[in-house]
Formats: sequence, structure tokens, C-alpha cells
Amino acid sequence: MDLNVVTLVGRVAQDAELRQAGETVVSTFSIATSDGFGEKAKTSFFNVSVWGKQAEALTQHLVKGTQVGVTGKLVQESWKTKEGETRYNVKVVASNIQLLGSKKSEGTSSKATQNDFNVASDDLPF
Repeated sequence: MDLNVVTLVGRVAQDAELRQAGETVVSTFSIATSDGFGEKAKTSFFNVSVWGKQAEALTQHLVKGTQVGVTGKLVQESWKTKEGETRYNVKVVASNIQLLGSKKSEGTSSKATQNDFNVASDDLPF
């Protein structure tokens, strides 16, 4: 049995663009993920596409700097250049996208607080 599943958590590196593709719509954007710290830090960029109603609902929220979680599959595309060379591109076709946080520059914390869950302080056991 083969398995093609990818999960990424990172920040939107390029605002999403919504376009018509036949009878449905597709939204494309890129996500940046970081690995390591300090001088050994490395950032990787991945192209992502999402289709249909999820694309319509999320495009306006997929702006540069927003933290997202993306689950989907890897798809390899190939094409021939004018010179006859074959080129390849690997992208993520998302099946699920979750908005995890706001842009870094907004200065808001992504940590959950008591008010995020609408819990009255009288309801807490301590």
C-alpha cells in the first residue's frame, strides 16, 4: 500500500490568489516553514493549492504572515520548455487548511486565554 500525505505548519509567504479553473475555483499560495535556530536556521517554501468551496472560504484569510496548518498530498507536475527540456515542480494539493494564528506584526499572542473559550471566572475550580 502506498501513502501520500503531507502536513505542514508555517506562515503564508505569498497572499492567496483565487482563480476560475473550469467549473470550479482554485486558490494558490505559498507557505514558508522554518527548521533549526540561529545561524543554522533554514526556511523552505512550498506551493499550495486548494480547490472548491474551501478555496472560496479561505482565500481572503490566506494573507502573507498568517500561520496555517496544511494537510494534503504531494503532486508532481512536469512540462517541456521551448528548448525541449523537461521541468518538474512539486506542490501540495491541500485537503484541509486550518488558520492557526494572525500575522506576526499584529503583536497578538496566539496562546489561548480564558476569554477565548467564553468561560466565566466563577466556573473555574480554582
